[in-house]
Amino acid sequence: SRKVFIWSVCCALGFSASPCMAQGYNVFIQKTFSFEEVKANFIFFRALLEKEHPSLYRYSPQDSVQHYLDDAFAKIDHPMNELAVWKLLTPILVKIGSGHTNLHFSTDLLERFVGQKHFYLPFYLSISNNKLFVRKYFSLGPFEIGDEVLSIEGQSSEHIISTFRNLTPGDGYSNAFKDFLLEGEQFQFFFNIIFGEKPQYTVVFKTADGVRTNVIKSIQKINRLAAGYYARKGWAFNDPRLIKSDSLNHSIIRPAAIPSTVIVKISSFKYDDYKSFHRKLFKYLQQNNISNLVIDLRNNLGGDGEVCEDLMSYLSDKKTKLLASCEGAIDVRKSPVLLVKGYIPAHQSQRQVYQIKMAGTKMVSPAKNNFKGKLYFFVNGGTFSAASLLVTAIKGQGDCTVIGQENGGGKSGTDGALIPKFTLPQTELVLDMPLLWGNSMIQGKNDGFGLKPDIEFIPTNEQLYQYAAKGVDPFLGELERIINQ
Repeated sequence: SRKVFIWSVCCALGFSASPCMAQGYNVFIQKTFSFEEVKANFIFFRALLEKEHPSLYRYSPQDSVQHYLDDAFAKIDHPMNELAVWKLLTPILVKIGSGHTNLHFSTDLLERFVGQKHFYLPFYLSISNNKLFVRKYFSLGPFEIGDEVLSIEGQSSEHIISTFRNLTPGDGYSNAFKDFLLEGEQFQFFFNIIFGEKPQYTVVFKTADGVRTNVIKSIQKINRLAAGYYARKGWAFNDPRLIKSDSLNHSIIRPAAIPSTVIVKISSFKYDDYKSFHRKLFKYLQQNNISNLVIDLRNNLGGDGEVCEDLMSYLSDKKTKLLASCEGAIDVRKSPVLLVKGYIPAHQSQRQVYQIKMAGTKMVSPAKNNFKGKLYFFVNGGTFSAASLLVTAIKGQGDCTVIGQENGGGKSGTDGALIPKFTLPQTELVLDMPLLWGNSMIQGKNDGFGLKPDIEFIPTNEQLYQYAAKGVDPFLGELERIINQ
């Protein structure tokens, strides 16, 4: 049977109580826990981190992490509801610097929230240089794509960004993955929970014509827990006749304006037909003398490492591997079933480092029809987990050109592979916690940031408008410029 090796992410969508929270959300906060119950919840949470998390002290020294935990525990001196507990614990996870480590609300709370219509801001925002800009809108209003947002409901953009980043786990010290998540539905969701849900919002915009204040009407919709943001639509130049596949996670583009070039868009490394798809793809590239291959991994949050390994075999003419090594704070080979059920090994009183042999650490031989032309990658803050590891693996062992923005996944490696869900007692909050860390194939000191592109490309406001209005991907124009050079 096929061994499953997964480096992927589950996005955290969290609530946080606020004095100005709209009354409509209070119906979802039905239970309050005594401070004794909250303390018991915290003790279990802390034990999980201290005994099992592979990166607990990777980006913050041990005494700092202990201070974060002690300080949070000292604040438990009164009854709290589920939202308040989430707000207490989540910033600790953010400080650890593991984008795969997320705290979710109880099934009971989510079931009561999901399916209900709520008011939301009528646009998505992009984050650039700690400023907010309109990226996409869902209803007409006194704003355009590219307008800067100075404040919403009296909250400055700087304060909003800082608050939301402190509630969004990411890898290391980087904001790339955090900002990627916040540039979608999560921003709307966080704003309502923290600052209040309203049928209209007062927004201060800054444009070339000056600063203006507008009251804008909200949109009303059912929150889809951000899933819709990661769905890719509207690709121009899609040619379904090129390679037939039942998968929605990969597609092929043969841009007419760029000769001898194929772009492979992979939205997730979770497609069961990967062996046949890769074999047909690279046979096609060889038969049609394709000299430029682009692997588009923007917004790819990861998936199965074995899919990445199979793809890697076609991207190099020498032996390669996805990971330099894999390690954990516990020996997952001894009690994997118990670990998944939320068991904490009582026999292990002190943290240790165990070297674990995983599928990603084996050498991969080159495939028969391996690509011998020029290789490019499109990346952004949403290039995370297995997708990020693939780019760093090729960059560290071969020749490729990376175009876009900083990877969301860490350049030196990332947590993942085994990510059990632990249900915390009393509150029933659910903790996604990875048990393994994978060292990437890029050697050197871990600086806590993602892989920087060889060619940074940030679309202009006009390009973003054309993409939103007509589906014209600005990366294609940049690719044409690069290849023609």
